[in-house]
Amino acid sequence: FLGEVAVAAPLTRRRRMLLSSTPSTPEKASPSEPRVPWKEVSVLITSQFIVNSGFGFIIPVLPQFAAELGMGATGVGIILSSPSVTRVLVNQPLGRAADRFGRKPLMVSGTLIMAVSSIGTGLASSFVTMLPFRLLMGLGTATATAGSQAYMADLTDQVPPHRAKLMGLQQTAVTASFVAGPMMGGFLTELLGVRYAFFASAIAAGSCCFGYSMLRETL
Repeated sequence: FLGEVAVAAPLTRRRRMLLSSTPSTPEKASPSEPRVPWKEVSVLITSQFIVNSGFGFIIPVLPQFAAELGMGATGVGIILSSPSVTRVLVNQPLGRAADRFGRKPLMVSGTLIMAVSSIGTGLASSFVTMLPFRLLMGLGTATATAGSQAYMADLTDQVPPHRAKLMGLQQTAVTASFVAGPMMGGFLTELLGVRYAFFASAIAAGSCCFGYSMLRETL
């Protein structure tokens, strides 16, 4: 019995040596973390800041402009709320359009409509001539927003770990634009006159349209 143990001992040591010298199976490499598409994110957020700043230009100006055209409180209220009426009516169809035709076409066409609307509003001479362009503004903002929100959702789907950070950056830019926009709009009005704020808003929308046109489609 003792002899068997003595024989088994060196065999056991030899087996351990063989096992220790056997190369271990390499661990499976974890997939690399997806890279944030910073180029697209930067262009998107910068363009949104510009267009929303332009939209903010007219916030302090529109009531004064409407009053100068002889509108009463009811007329001013209608002029201010008319874009929202359009957005309520078209938001759902435009969401389906973004899924069917792509995000970029809506983003580009929406900001182009906003530019035309701002110019038309700045050239208006009465309630009747201003109202269609304010309704058109609602269509433009709804179109651009449907495309840009879907675009950001597509980008964040590519990098789920960074979704909250990217959404936070976007909301920061939009909020900052509504801080800067009304201030600049008031300054332009005092410096150049009421109508120039609308023309500056059109330039901002056109700049955003150009920025959106540089983006790749994500659908």
